[in-house]
Amino acid sequence: MQKFKFSSQQGSSYLRRIVKWIVDIMVVAILAVFVVKNITISAVMEGNSMAPVLLTEDSILINGIKYLFLEPQRHDIIAFKQDESSKIYIKRIVGLPGETVQILNNNLYINGELLEFDLYKTISPAGIAAQKITLGIDEYFVLGDNPKGSEDSRFESVGNIKKRKIVGEVWFRTAPFDKLGFID
Repeated sequence: MQKFKFSSQQGSSYLRRIVKWIVDIMVVAILAVFVVKNITISAVMEGNSMAPVLLTEDSILINGIKYLFLEPQRHDIIAFKQDESSKIYIKRIVGLPGETVQILNNNLYINGELLEFDLYKTISPAGIAAQKITLGIDEYFVLGDNPKGSEDSRFESVGNIKKRKIVGEVWFRTAPFDKLGFID
């Protein structure tokens, strides 16, 4: 029977590999926590203002870094805050900075042209958008996907959304499990 002998140098090398492995795992774990806490925000949808795309109790992830590098686009579903409270609102961008928005005869017009979007075939009431609204250089006009059941930019209580109020883009549904996936 053969006996194995380890020199102190071999044991030291083995210990260094274990310590390096532990440090690597800790760095990855810290990075993952940083990403989840600072870049991805989780929220639960309240109400049916975004039906049929998002329903009450849908759990979603919000990309909190995208708009630091890119400008929000028409049809993006965004999360925003109205004030310093922790409440997050979810709506879809329809009007971009510098554009005019108006709702006439239950139809949405951007710069005088009808916006063709299946979810916005009938928008009622028009609210403050019955008159032309010109968006500022940092303002967005948002609507819920369920216009009959949504409090959005048509109402003075919400109004136009300033870019600094946007928390991020809603991009992924985590629950219910049968609807898990990316959000269009």
